[in-house]
Amino acid sequence: MHPEQQFLSKIGCSSHSTSSNTLIQKNPSSPTIISAATESKKPYILRKCIALVHACASSMPKLKQVHAFSIRHGVPLSSPDMGKHLIFAVVSLSGPMQYARNMFDQIYQPNIFTWDTMIRGYAESEDPAPALHIYQHIRVSSVRPDTHTYPFILKAIAKLMVLREGEKVHCAALKDGLESLVFVQNALVHFYGACGRAESALKVFEKMPDKNLVAWNSVINGYALNSRPNETLTLYRRMCLEGVKPDGFTLADGLFTEYDL
Repeated sequence: MHPEQQFLSKIGCSSHSTSSNTLIQKNPSSPTIISAATESKKPYILRKCIALVHACASSMPKLKQVHAFSIRHGVPLSSPDMGKHLIFAVVSLSGPMQYARNMFDQIYQPNIFTWDTMIRGYAESEDPAPALHIYQHIRVSSVRPDTHTYPFILKAIAKLMVLREGEKVHCAALKDGLESLVFVQNALVHFYGACGRAESALKVFEKMPDKNLVAWNSVINGYALNSRPNETLTLYRRMCLEGVKPDGFTLADGLFTEYDL
C-alpha cells in the first residue's frame, strides 16, 4: 500500500489505488508534488481534513498529524475553514498557544470566530497578555467584535489587572450595543471586582435584569477580595433572600466561616 494511503487508512480516510484517484505523485528526483487529480479533489480533501480535526480533537499529536496531512495534500492553513477548525481544536485542548499562533498568522483574513478563539486561548493560558494585542488588532481591522469577543478579552484583562484597558473595552462594548448581554455583564462584574473596583462591579450588577449565580459570585467575591466584609455579607444574605443558592465558588475564600450563617 502507498505510504499516503496507509496514513489515510490509519486516521480514518478512504482512498483508492487506481492512478486516477492518487492523491500524491512521487517523482524520484524531486520533492512531493500535488497532482492534477489532487486539485480536483481539494474540496473533498478539505471536508475530510475538517472531519479528521473533529475526530482527533482529543489528541494533540493526532491533530499535528492531520495538520501535516492537510499541508501535503494542498489544503494550507491559509484556507480559513481549515485554519479555524484546527486552531479551535488546539485551543480547546489547552494546547501550546505558540503553535496556535503560528497557524493563525498563516490565515488570510481570519474571521471573528478565529480571532475570538485566539483571545480565548490566551485568556485561559498562563500568559494572557497577547490576548490584549490580538484584541487591539481587531479594533483597527475591518472585523467587528461579537458577543464572544468581550467576555474573552475581559477575562484576560482581569488576570492582567489592567484597569484602564478594561475600561476601554467596557466603552467599546457599550458603543457596539453589546454591554447589556448577560455574558458581557458577567465578564464586566468579574473584571471590575478583580481590579479592585467593587463599586463599579456592583453598578454593572445592579443593571442586570436577571442576576444569575455567576454574577452573584463575581460581585460577592469582588467585595471579599477587596477586604469589604460587611458589604460582602450583605450581598450574600441578599442573594439567599432572592432565592439564589450559593455554590462552592460563592464561599471559595472561606470568608463566611467567621459568621453564623
